Amino acid sequence: MKIVYINKYFFPMERHSGILNFAYDLCNSLAQKFHLEVVSWKYSKDARKEESFANYKVRRVKAPFRLKSICLTKYLKPDLIILGSGIKYPELLLLVTLFVKLLCPSVPLIVYQHNIPNFTIIPLTCFFNKICAGFWFSNPFIEEQIVKRVYRKAVYVPVGIDPVRLEKIPAKKVKDSIRIGYFGHLNKLKGVDRLIKAFLKLDFEDCELFIAGTGSLMREIKELVAERENVSIYGYCNEVVSYIKSCDILVFPYREATTILGLSLSCLEGMTLGKPIIASNNISLIPLVKHNYNGFIFNEEEELSNYLRVLINDVEKRKIMGKRSKEISRKYSISNITMQINKMIEEVISERRD
Repeated sequence: MKIVYINKYFFPMERHSGILNFAYDLCNSLAQKFHLEVVSWKYSKDARKEESFANYKVRRVKAPFRLKSICLTKYLKPDLIILGSGIKYPELLLLVTLFVKLLCPSVPLIVYQHNIPNFTIIPLTCFFNKICAGFWFSNPFIEEQIVKRVYRKAVYVPVGIDPVRLEKIPAKKVKDSIRIGYFGHLNKLKGVDRLIKAFLKLDFEDCELFIAGTGSLMREIKELVAERENVSIYGYCNEVVSYIKSCDILVFPYREATTILGLSLSCLEGMTLGKPIIASNNISLIPLVKHNYNGFIFNEEEELSNYLRVLINDVEKRKIMGKRSKEISRKYSISNITMQINKMIEEVISERRD
């Protein structure tokens, strides 16, 4: 059976986005069972138009991505289409799904909503019942409104990760100090400025704050820490997992969840690698972090400073919390997630045959 998975962002695009690694791990796993083709965005002139991976092929199209990706999907003649969506607004998502069904009317379509959508506009969402063979979403906290408003057969399918791939990547060597890490976009929504302000309140000579990412706040945060030798700010890190491995503590100070995968993949990566987590009270993080168990959840900047101080001072607590993080992460193994997805795909095809 031939499946086309449409996903705008795909490896090896240079972008700090969890969807890259998740889509890569998911496709590697799906391709072991199905004939898989990935349709993605040709994000630069140097990006290959076609590229072969382990058991599948990635085809890239230029902008406008949604129009050209669907046209190419029709040409590929799949038996099933999975539309990976990061579209925030349901009315836009509905237009995209309608166009898919217009060009591929007889092909079952599953929408996999990767991020947390905005369902303040409800009336149009009832049409998903008519045009989709399935609607998957990736955050457990929005299950009630998704099932109620979008699709009566909607299913929670969390993001997953390949622990074997992560374990094979070596850690970067660091100074003999405690490293606190932040990995992600440098903007207000991700809250990196909150972390910097909280860290600057501390006075530990043997600590380093390591920030990796790109974004609109780069100049502002560089000015903020210009006189601090224990704050390192990098741009895009090609070997991001190596740097995550080098950290003793990971912090996710997000203000909002709408631009993030249903569950933060960077947080999940850190947990898989056995790191204690400090996270904001955000729905993309609290399903992963249990307060005072594998990390801490904070609301205010002062709390963040206090929790940093606790973990910096207590190496044993870091080890215990890191071990618990790794235990929690096991249920998000990509093999477990793919097993669930494979079963649902087979059910859709079986219903189609009946």
